[in-house]
Amino acid sequence: MLLVKLQKMFSNDGLVLMWLKSYLSDSSYTVIYAGYTSGKVLIICSVPQGTVLGPLLFILYIAHISDVAAGQC
Repeated sequence: MLLVKLQKMFSNDGLVLMWLKSYLSDSSYTVIYAGYTSGKVLIICSVPQGTVLGPLLFILYIAHISDVAAGQC
């Protein structure tokens, strides 16, 4: 959803969109606690945490949330 929004907002069709798609795709996480490791969980809808771009992408992701709530998107 974020990639579609970025494409519509900024008309990114080329290299920048491909780079962002690569950056946001195929993410996963595991949790390690007290010596135990959880299974791998694929992330299908998220913004990377702990990154420089994370806060900016999150702001772009929720920028029009009021329109979605109002049923305008």
